Amino acid sequence: MDGWKVISRIRKSGIKSEAESNIQMINSAYMIAIVLIIIMVGFCYFRILYRIHKIERFINQSVSEPTLRMEETKKDELGIVVASLNQMLDEKERMSLEILKSQTKMYEIELDKRQVQILAYRNQINPHFLYNTFDCIRSMALYHDVDDIAEITMALSKVFRFAVKAENIVTVKDELNYIQEYAKIIDYRFMGKIKVIIEAEEDVLKKEVIKLMLQPLVENAVFHGLEQKVEGGEVLVSVERQGDKHLRFVVEDNGCGIEPAKVVWLRSSLDTNLNRKGIGIANIYQRLKLFYEEDVSFEITSKLGEGTKIAIIIPSRVEEAKRRKV
Repeated sequence: MDGWKVISRIRKSGIKSEAESNIQMINSAYMIAIVLIIIMVGFCYFRILYRIHKIERFINQSVSEPTLRMEETKKDELGIVVASLNQMLDEKERMSLEILKSQTKMYEIELDKRQVQILAYRNQINPHFLYNTFDCIRSMALYHDVDDIAEITMALSKVFRFAVKAENIVTVKDELNYIQEYAKIIDYRFMGKIKVIIEAEEDVLKKEVIKLMLQPLVENAVFHGLEQKVEGGEVLVSVERQGDKHLRFVVEDNGCGIEPAKVVWLRSSLDTNLNRKGIGIANIYQRLKLFYEEDVSFEITSKLGEGTKIAIIIPSRVEEAKRRKV
């Protein structure tokens, strides 16, 4: 068999057709690869990069607009990041409001302290001269056997001494004794028509409260609730325990009462602090709030023709930090 050769003949057109088919297949593969790459790039951009840029713009914008929040419906990793950012901004806004509230409260406390100091300096203008004058009037009344004048003068002297005393924290007993002396003046002023009755549990008398908490309420009850009644009436001042950590003070009269619309207005105006100059209900409430903060309950109820009731619940213990506020 040496010298033999095997020759195969293939048409040139067949080879060319197969090569073109291979080239077409390769080109199709390239096109598919390019399309997949474009789809992948688009997916990455719109699914990741676009949202990242959006988050970046939101962060920069939130600096100038703290209340701005970003909406994100997707629950993937970037969605979690957006939710965390919103939560962080909410927490920051809450802390800012708390800081502002605390600063406002400290400013109000400082303002009230300055007002108290001004009043204290004003009231200390030679008070002994007034005490001595009261004693002189009382002595003259006793000399002329005018016991009523002597007694009302002594009551007024005690009321004045208590009011200008430097201490702003007193015991419940001291506060009620002050009310008793004030009640003597009311008794003489209205010739026995209006009575002030005081009831207190024995174990609350040594508890501490802020000074002049009840007298303005009693005065309101007398001059706004009972003075208009021809037959007069009564003001009941009571103090009792409210649970283990609180005291309940009630000032109640059987006077003319208050119209429902005005009761609603009184309740709504407590926090507005509209009347800082007067010594009315709003003033007492503001002092209690500044001292006891949120641990205060102040309720006003009234019925026309039946009377008005104010109930106050405050802590039974004065903390040392709060004691330094006054």
